[in-house]
Amino acid sequence: MDDEQFQALREIATVLTKHAAKVRLSHCDGKAECRVTCHQELMLAYSPGTPDESRLMLNGVHCGKQVLRDWYMRSGHEIPVSKLIAESMQRSR
Repeated sequence: MDDEQFQALREIATVLTKHAAKVRLSHCDGKAECRVTCHQELMLAYSPGTPDESRLMLNGVHCGKQVLRDWYMRSGHEIPVSKLIAESMQRSR
């Protein structure tokens, strides 16, 4: 990995933490898998920022996966994955 790729990776890693701070959450740790394209560019490769991939806290209280899943469903933010697959929605969208 050259210096430019390392800097890009570092910038990707800070996006989730910065976003969490904007909504008053503390992004304690998480996973954002990246891959290198055939043009040697880094790109996100796996569900960054989801409750399954991140440990988030609000005022020192752990926001567990189920708490966030319930909130997504109640607030209308649930993503209808099965429906999108059936409609052949492209993953990039």
